[in-house]
Amino acid sequence: MTKLIKNLIIYPENIQKNLNLTRGLIYSQTIMLRMIDKGLTREEAYSIVQKSSMEVWADKDKNLKAELLKSGEVLRYLDKEEIENIFNSSKMLENVDYIFKRSIYS
Repeated sequence: MTKLIKNLIIYPENIQKNLNLTRGLIYSQTIMLRMIDKGLTREEAYSIVQKSSMEVWADKDKNLKAELLKSGEVLRYLDKEEIENIFNSSKMLENVDYIFKRSIYS
């Protein structure tokens, strides 16, 4: 595994392309957890996020961020800036270098 990681070639544009294929659905859990932090129960947050997620799942032209930004229910708990920050893919990748270094030298 160490040899594999050490010789791994990363293509950032492909990472971004693959993240975009989900049309934002990979962020649904983070949105839900942030809403729980705002005082909702897990069930309430799940129900609210699920509505927007199902819209995206059913329509290939939709994306989750846009649906959340249109949802009055979501905007009662999260403002536009919070939603934008959650959908910033650089947050997902911020520890990649550390993880690879740790894997190589372990």
